[in-house]
Amino acid sequence: QTPRGRRRSLSGGLFKSWRRRWRSKGGEGGSHESRCTRASVAAPPVVPSIPCSRLALISKVIHPQQVIHSVVHAVMGMLVAWCAAVMTKGKFLFLSVPCPPSESSADDVPYMCLNEYHLFLLLLGAFMGYSYSLRYLVHHMNYLPFPIIQQYKYLRFRRSLPLLAKQSCVESFYMVRNFCAAYYFFGYIPKAWIITTMNLRIDRRVPAKI
Repeated sequence: QTPRGRRRSLSGGLFKSWRRRWRSKGGEGGSHESRCTRASVAAPPVVPSIPCSRLALISKVIHPQQVIHSVVHAVMGMLVAWCAAVMTKGKFLFLSVPCPPSESSADDVPYMCLNEYHLFLLLLGAFMGYSYSLRYLVHHMNYLPFPIIQQYKYLRFRRSLPLLAKQSCVESFYMVRNFCAAYYFFGYIPKAWIITTMNLRIDRRVPAKI
């Protein structure tokens, strides 16, 4: 065999061994199934968790993870409302205020009355935080949408800003309206509990329903 033939057979053998090794590591042909098997083992399965019925949605609402999520949002909303009350000052500053002279006797220590303006603001913050948590679950806001046509983030933000501002104003109006209705019918429950717990009195200067 000539030197040229020996070099050709040597290169052919090297090429065959390299191709055999490449297929065993996940190349083309019969190794496609092995690559798919390795990919399915490496990547965790994606299980859709979108509720498809009202019963499934109710079960998601009372799930411990969602309950913790709602409680945290309600507490954060109450904290934001308290910060707003502190910055506003005036009649929204404290939860308890001294009662007017007509409510307390002249020779005793003045009683403390419940400041319903402050309570109304705190409950409003808690209600809006809890409502946002429910909307977060119902409207599937935890899923990130990927647009079909890729654009720059600044262009997408500028295009969606007017609609976002309008939607925020409308939803805030509806939340305040719903809270006012709920406070009118069920506001006596937290008010009576706070009055009993903190040994306060009702300020007669404030209307019965704000």
